[in-house]
Amino acid sequence: MKKNYNIILFALLISLFSGCGKKLPEGWPKVYPCTIKVTKGGTPLEGAMVILTPMTGSGGNWAIGATTDAQGVAVIHTSYTNFTEPGAPEGTFKVTINKSLPPLKDPMPPEELEKLDYMARQAHVAKLDAEAAKRPPIVPKKYSDMSQTPLKVEIKPDAPVEETFDVEK
Repeated sequence: MKKNYNIILFALLISLFSGCGKKLPEGWPKVYPCTIKVTKGGTPLEGAMVILTPMTGSGGNWAIGATTDAQGVAVIHTSYTNFTEPGAPEGTFKVTINKSLPPLKDPMPPEELEKLDYMARQAHVAKLDAEAAKRPPIVPKKYSDMSQTPLKVEIKPDAPVEETFDVEK
């Protein structure tokens, strides 16, 4: 009887562990290690979004990118819906880098804003928007605009990619 319990336990363990591997989405490409460091004037730029867009190779329906950490390093991941894997598919990619400015702090206390009528409140918001528009971007537009970016990276199977891009000007 003890032998039957061992067989049942073994069969149960096999059934539990079979299928535990992640199922890749259909058409999922093989991905290769890629890290991109972003600096501004030589200083690491934290919180910048780095996006790779295929120029050649297998682009598919996945997103390829990451956000930089405190050292300015983005460990690139390829993602599709709720599936993500570190690395990028083979190919040549345009690289865009963007970092949003923090919102302007409204100098008017909320209780004062509440006292304004609709037109005065709209004028106040328009003034804040105009001030915000005058601020220079953290990352110059040529790096955040797909049609202007001069940045490129080539992913190959034989060597991990480690690039550094400075977005000073």
